[in-house]
Amino acid sequence: MTIGLRLLGTAGLVVLAPMLMAPWGNPCPSCPPQRYNEKLLAGESFAFEVVVAAGERADIIMRPGAGSPDLYCDDDAGVSTLQYDCRPQRLGLQEEVCSFQPAVDTRYHCFVRAGRNVAARFVAQVALSDGGCRVPGSEKHCTEGCTCGYQAGDCDVDTDCGTGLTCVDNVGARFGWGATVDVCL
Repeated sequence: MTIGLRLLGTAGLVVLAPMLMAPWGNPCPSCPPQRYNEKLLAGESFAFEVVVAAGERADIIMRPGAGSPDLYCDDDAGVSTLQYDCRPQRLGLQEEVCSFQPAVDTRYHCFVRAGRNVAARFVAQVALSDGGCRVPGSEKHCTEGCTCGYQAGDCDVDTDCGTGLTCVDNVGARFGWGATVDVCL
């Protein structure tokens, strides 16, 4: 997995957003990980793209800091507030997550939008993983050779989790597993 840059236009705003590229095309080998910490004026959007290889899992995680921004993702470049595959639509300052595990290589188009009348701040990240190879929550479910996605377990070390995720000890009860299950977050 490599990272590239792509200029994307949004309503009233043009941003330079990192974009994951498949291994066969690497226009920017020194680009940073796909993580964003953005502030938007009322009505503005921040757009980015994620290329997910067949069978790989992508978790797009948006954590609002102010203003209740909304996350939208679609596998069509025409993604909008009316056309999307994923729009978690959580009220207030709640985390929003879109997860995809396509059967074929797929480019997902996403954006975070501030409300019409209020500015917003958010942190978003893209975590890529294998999706896990055994029953989620089972002992040794996550391994370095079969990494787990966001909120999946049972991991032992950070390398058992997808790119950008951390193995957190004994939080399984928050996700419907035993209290001693370690989870990728």
